Amino acid sequence: MHYNALVAFLMLLMGNALAQTPTFTRISPFEIGRFDMDGNKVGIWNYYDYPDSLSVTINYDNGSLIYLHNRSTVNRILVDSSRVNKKVERGVRFLGSQQEIINYYQNSNLLSELFPSASSMNEKKLTDQVIWLSFEVNESGIAENPTINPPQKESVTKKLVDCFNRAPNQWLPAVAERKKVRALLTIPFRLCIDACPELEALKPGTVTDQGLILCTPDYRVLTNNYRFEREKPASPKRVMVPAATNLLGWSPDGNWILYKQLLNQSANTLNAESPSVIFRIAKNGDSYTAYNFKENILVTCSNADCSDFILNFPSLPNPVIAFYQSKMAMLKYAPAEAAYFPCPLVDKSAVAFHKMNALSGELYLWNVANNHTVKPSSFNTNNLIPLSWQDENTLLCAEEFSHTNILRLVVVNFQLGTKTLLPFIASEFCDWSPDRSKLLIKKYSPIDFSFKLYVYDMTSTEVIEAAEKHSVLSSAFFAQSDEEIFYLINNDLKLLNISTGKSKQVLSNVSMPSLNPERTHILYKDINTNFIMLFDLASQTNQVVFTFLSGK
Repeated sequence: MHYNALVAFLMLLMGNALAQTPTFTRISPFEIGRFDMDGNKVGIWNYYDYPDSLSVTINYDNGSLIYLHNRSTVNRILVDSSRVNKKVERGVRFLGSQQEIINYYQNSNLLSELFPSASSMNEKKLTDQVIWLSFEVNESGIAENPTINPPQKESVTKKLVDCFNRAPNQWLPAVAERKKVRALLTIPFRLCIDACPELEALKPGTVTDQGLILCTPDYRVLTNNYRFEREKPASPKRVMVPAATNLLGWSPDGNWILYKQLLNQSANTLNAESPSVIFRIAKNGDSYTAYNFKENILVTCSNADCSDFILNFPSLPNPVIAFYQSKMAMLKYAPAEAAYFPCPLVDKSAVAFHKMNALSGELYLWNVANNHTVKPSSFNTNNLIPLSWQDENTLLCAEEFSHTNILRLVVVNFQLGTKTLLPFIASEFCDWSPDRSKLLIKKYSPIDFSFKLYVYDMTSTEVIEAAEKHSVLSSAFFAQSDEEIFYLINNDLKLLNISTGKSKQVLSNVSMPSLNPERTHILYKDINTNFIMLFDLASQTNQVVFTFLSGK
């Protein structure tokens, strides 16, 4: 349904967006749209209260509301100076994803400030508690007049009001009898030990008939201590990033480059929620597309030129995997929650992933075309984390030993229904040989605290030990044949001949090296300049590909 004349303040939000060229595409389970270089929203934005459930569409170029889901509801509105529950033609709602408001209050650290006794290890008596923050959304779509119930001491009231004043304030007013009206919304901050009866029937994260927004998580006190834990599936004990998700890499057709940059790169902020930008850069450097993410997501190509992606959003309450189609600017989700480590098949028709349950995790396959997931039944899939496909039937996985953090490498064959243990424990997969018949493995030795490279022949099961041993070994990959290996140590890229055991230095000041599909050029970031460089192996010459790495 189309609506003209969005509220006046939306025009102010546009700023000078009409005169700008969009350069960043924001992709998240809750919003998809574009920014210009100054950070203004431009063009059409789609907002989702839940993944794959479109709620609001706004055109920021002309300030129009294009789509609004479920506009008829019951709101608590002001009628003749009295607040009454009344069916309205259009309910009040946040102009954007309601998840943005939910995340704002969840991440505001208010719970520990509102219920300080609950975090005390010595506290012996705790009861259900609810503090209500109510406010009005006026006829112009502005949230105002916050009130606190039950009344709190001044310091608590100030914290709640300050948090309300800093919250995003972009609302669509309610409409009753063809007029915009004031509506009341309420946010409960709750400490539920056994149950909060007045909240049991309300679904978290929704606007109810009474105008409640349940934004705070349902915390429960665990037995024998007083720390809090959200009720969510377990996560893998060890975070492993498959080789296909290198921070710097090539599209399968060799004409595009993917570069991933975290916007907060200090040691204290490198986590799943660190924002990141993905640059899709032409090999000659003359064009690029940038994608902005609110978190450090996992990205793998899903077509030849990497204009489409397989994405893993790991920090949601239930992590999801989705397929992003650039032409339609839409996300298609795998029908599975708590999904990690997407590993697309070579032809991208299917994606292997690790699905967590309450106790462990299992290997699943997602058929992207028919949007169907299946768990292989011919072998034990428990604790299998997909790493890389050898061919359409053979998948390399990491398997976690029960009740330990030790990982072993295994190969599963879907056609034969077999699972084969490789002679590598606590080892890391690095690369396939050019003909994908051999594996390059990096193994850590706890005896002398060193790293060493091994080559495993999938046909003969022979293990070849590379001659060199290092205290630090960042990455490694096969060269133009399975007789030579590139490896990175102390920002120096070296070439190792497996037969002779001799190596030579190829490049210095190197970060995140990656060989193109034809194995003729090495892509890397120069740590001194932050430029993306392209090194021609035949001519031994360097060229600058890209310099726009500010992440702004």
